[in-house]
Amino acid sequence: MTEQRVDVNGISWFFREGGPAGRPVVLIHGAVVSGHYMLPTARALMSTHRVLVPDLPGFGRSGRPPTRWGIEALADGLADWIAAVAPAPVDVVANSYGCQITAALAIRHPSLVRSMVWVGPTIEPVRRRPGSMLARLFLDAFLEPGMVPIFLRDFARAGLRQSLWTFRAALRDTPETRLPQIGQPTLVLRGERDPLVSNAWAAQVAALLPDGRLRVLPGAAHAINFSVPAMLAAEVRRFMA
Repeated sequence: MTEQRVDVNGISWFFREGGPAGRPVVLIHGAVVSGHYMLPTARALMSTHRVLVPDLPGFGRSGRPPTRWGIEALADGLADWIAAVAPAPVDVVANSYGCQITAALAIRHPSLVRSMVWVGPTIEPVRRRPGSMLARLFLDAFLEPGMVPIFLRDFARAGLRQSLWTFRAALRDTPETRLPQIGQPTLVLRGERDPLVSNAWAAQVAALLPDGRLRVLPGAAHAINFSVPAMLAAEVRRFMA
């Protein structure tokens, strides 16, 4: 994949791109981490799809916005970036907090999004407590140990204040209020062993979406895009076909 930068409204966006020409699939990362852990899925999709993997502002190798961006600001910034680099509408694959951002994107900028695949969408209403989420993140680290060095590196880049602010933004969000407003076809994927996302919550997300459907992937945990990318790529291809 090629590494690129583009200036959008005064912010330097770092992103990776690969695959054939055509309507792109945009891969959106979760909280604190960067787009780096989306690369296994990006490479798995590159034989059939043009793939774009940005680092959201404030994370990874992208620049920082003048103020800390919440979910709506990130969605608006993402919309401006898509308009600058890709022909709309795009297909979206998002993980974790990225699902919360792309939910806002689909509502605020519907013409930019054709369809979405949400991998482990957060955060379940009964788990919106810092202690509960941190405990489940530690459990996921044991299930997906390869994510630990990536998380630590990206955490160091983002910084403690940015990371804590983003964590609080994720906990304050109520995605269930947005879901009925999303018209785009959306596939909800949950890893069978995901400690952050319960079966009940994944089913509720799919049911609240006007055009939602649910698949549970056997043996997978939370970061399906990193741990079992071939499995995820197959689901994305089937859905987007």
